Amino acid sequence: MSPEQSRAARGLLDWSQSYLASRSNLGESTIRDFEKGRRVPSPNNLAAIRSAFEVAGILFVPENGEGMGVRLRKLREGDAVRMKPGTSIWGDYPDLQNVGGRIIDIVNDGTPLLRITVSYPDGELIPGADAGLFERVASAGKLD
Repeated sequence: MSPEQSRAARGLLDWSQSYLASRSNLGESTIRDFEKGRRVPSPNNLAAIRSAFEVAGILFVPENGEGMGVRLRKLREGDAVRMKPGTSIWGDYPDLQNVGGRIIDIVNDGTPLLRITVSYPDGELIPGADAGLFERVASAGKLD
C-alpha cells in the first residue's frame, strides 16, 4: 500500500487521519507521516492500516502498468455496519452511531441510493435506510 492509496482510501470513506488512526489502533502521527512520505510504517502497522481499510470495504488495485489505486466495494448482505459519525435516524430511534448491526436486505429501488435493512442485536430493525447513512465495520462473515 502506498501513501497515495491511503489518502485515496480515506477520501472514498470520508475518514480523517485521526479516524483512520483510531480504526487501526495507531497514533495519528504514524498515519500523517506515512501519508506525507516521511517514513514507512513497520510491517505490522502497515498491515493494521490496510486491514482497517479492507474491513471498511476498500479494495486495493495492484500496479498493472497503468498505475495502482483503490476502489470501494459495495455494501452487501451480512456486512456489519453502524451509523456514520454524526448521523441519527428519523422517528423514535435513538442515535445509533455507536451501535452495530448487520445488513439483512438491500434493495435497489431505481434511485441512486440503495435502501438497506439493518438488524440490531436487540432484534430492532431499521428498514429502508439510505445505504449512505452507514459505514461498514466488518465484512460479511468477519467479526469486528
